[in-house]
Amino acid sequence: MIFKRKQTPQKLVEKGDKYFTQKKYKKALEKYQRANELDPDNKSVYEKMIAAHLEVKDEWTDADFANSLSWTMKKQELENPSLKRIHARMTPEWDEINSLIKTLLLCSNETDESKTINHIVSHGEKALYPLLEFVLGIKKINPLKPLS
Repeated sequence: MIFKRKQTPQKLVEKGDKYFTQKKYKKALEKYQRANELDPDNKSVYEKMIAAHLEVKDEWTDADFANSLSWTMKKQELENPSLKRIHARMTPEWDEINSLIKTLLLCSNETDESKTINHIVSHGEKALYPLLEFVLGIKKINPLKPLS
């Protein structure tokens, strides 16, 4: 029986670095992306993915541009977590979720409320920031007195 060694993020990065120094940027990027799948909160892996990806930018498709932007934003969020709220506002879902929140406030029966809530929930974590922004907006309009 042949045992395949488990790939660790560190080993994948080392292989990616080797490919990068050999100017095999696509292979390096593949290794960095695999390392990122195993360790998505490693800022240096994002830096390496971005660097390798930039080396082949002449071949980029729209998807490549989107990946580059996504990696850059994730790296920024790891460096400064408060940017996550700002980045959330830039997603296409932001306006839709805000519209759903307004719809929820205007629902006249429990059936419509339930449907709207389920639609908001279907957006998963992306719904969190618009909901929090809405609550904070209410807080600014009508601040609560601290509990004693």
